[in-house]
Order: sequence, then C-alpha cells, then structure tokens
Amino acid sequence: GGLVSASTVPQSAGIPTVVSVTKVEVDSFQVSWSAVASATTYNIYIDQELKGSTIAPVCFADLTGFNSGTSYQIQVSSIKDGIESTLSNSFVVITKTNC
Repeated sequence: GGLVSASTVPQSAGIPTVVSVTKVEVDSFQVSWSAVASATTYNIYIDQELKGSTIAPVCFADLTGFNSGTSYQIQVSSIKDGIESTLSNSFVVITKTNC
C-alpha cells in the first residue's frame, strides 16, 4: 500500500511559448504567448524576475516601466492548481531609443 495513483498528484499545466513581442516603445511592449489548455493563470518574467500575470484565457500582456534601448529577456509560465510550469522559451526584445 501507500502508493498514490498518478491522477491524484497535482500536475502543472503545459509550458507556454512566447510567440511575439509587439507595440515596442521606449519604455513598454506587449508580450503574446500560446495558450495552455488547463492553465488558470500566466506569469510573465522579465530577465527571470516576475513582472506580472494574467488570468487565463488572456494570453497577452502590456508591460511598462523599461529603459530605452535596452535588451530584455521575456519568459512566460502557466499555473494550474497553484503549480507553476517550467518557464517558456526565452524571447529577447530591445526597447526603442529616444531620438
């Protein structure tokens, strides 16, 4: 005895994929990622630091407060039943510079 069936062990949802970064400005941009079927929440990481989250099925986020002409690494994770997935692929964006 003592075995736990796999179905009772909480499983993380799938890993999202960062699809695009648009609306890039000097201090902001919008991140879009692929939806994960069973996710309830998505976390957005910039340079591996949690910057924001959305409630599924929203799979994009407008992020602000960045420095101009700077490179940022974006990753997204999904959350299901309080368990976070592995971080997604890394997508690099460079904000615009002031003229």
